[in-house]
Amino acid sequence: MKSHLYFSLEGVEWREFGHNTRGVFFKDISTKAFVEGFNVSLFRVKPNGEFPSHKHSHAHILYFLGGKGECWIGTETYEIKPNDVALVQSGVKHGYRNTGDTDLLLIVLNSPATR
Repeated sequence: MKSHLYFSLEGVEWREFGHNTRGVFFKDISTKAFVEGFNVSLFRVKPNGEFPSHKHSHAHILYFLGGKGECWIGTETYEIKPNDVALVQSGVKHGYRNTGDTDLLLIVLNSPATR
C-alpha cells in the first residue's frame, strides 16, 4: 500500500484554478483529509496571469518562491519577489498578479482548510 504521508509533487498534475482567475494553476500539497485543520497548495501564475481581488472567510499565508509580481492586501499594494510572505486575515480583500516574464510560484496555506 502506498503511503499518503510522503510523495513527490513532480508526479502531481497542475490543475487550472478557474473561476475569475487568469493563468493560475495549482497542485494540492494537503487536503481536508489531512486532519490538522489547514490545507497547503503550490500555485503557479503564468506571465500576465492574475488572481483578482477577492475576500472570503478563511485566512491565508502566501509564501512567494519565484518570479515577481504585485500583491494587494486591503488598500496596500506590494511589489513581490522570492522569499516574500503575505499574511491575509479572513474577510480582507486581497489578490496578486505576475508582472514578470517567468512563472510566479507561491505556496498558499489556508486556515481553516478549504479543500
